[in-house]
Amino acid sequence: MSDEAAREQRRRRVVVTGASGPLGPALVNVLAAGGADVGILDDAPFPSARRPGGPAPVGVGPVVVADLGDREGVRRAFAELAGALGGLDAYVHAPAVEPPPAAGLAGMDDSDFARAWEAPVLATLWCLQGAFAAFGGGPGSVVVVLPTLGMSGAPGLAATSAATEAQRVLAKSAARQWGGSGITVNCVAVEPRTFFGPGVAVAPVSLAPPALEGCADAASVAEVVAMLAGAGARALTGATLCADGGVWMAP
Repeated sequence: MSDEAAREQRRRRVVVTGASGPLGPALVNVLAAGGADVGILDDAPFPSARRPGGPAPVGVGPVVVADLGDREGVRRAFAELAGALGGLDAYVHAPAVEPPPAAGLAGMDDSDFARAWEAPVLATLWCLQGAFAAFGGGPGSVVVVLPTLGMSGAPGLAATSAATEAQRVLAKSAARQWGGSGITVNCVAVEPRTFFGPGVAVAPVSLAPPALEGCADAASVAEVVAMLAGAGARALTGATLCADGGVWMAP
């Protein structure tokens, strides 16, 4: 049997970061229900990604809690998860991020900017590096989930908007550098309240309403992410798909 045929027969091994966040339970459940063995990397305890009132989905595997601000800790976490899963086929980066407080750009100091911009970008870099090492030089899929703020900007959220766009550029650069190894890297951009939770206050950034009313919830976003993390999306890399119900119809 060829290596490719063997990969098709076994369950897909996926690591998800952010299972304790607003999108996390849906991501874990949809991936597991689709036949993946899911390992969880998080910076907060999240025991089993259970549906409310229900059992843990089949396929949910090991959980590693690590500080995403610790580069070496992230590396060890990926190595531990890949070892427990028997390898890694896909990684979904959707970290649980607290809703950013609104802050005026003119009065922002270095510490405020570092907290809102530098920290999430470095965490994304270190997680991508950890996933790359866990792929072991072979093919793999990376999906970075982020809010649409990088494309729209938002009053009071300049640093967070900048961080989001930096992560998109980082993902595109990784897609170009790692394509030769068969590794795809894509982004899924979602409505800010879907990403941060309902507590975030974001001023309207588009005059157009969503083309698909009520279709940008966590479960719908998870289906898009699962598609990109699957073996059937091998022709797509370096792209940003807007899973916001059709507000931002842009690449």
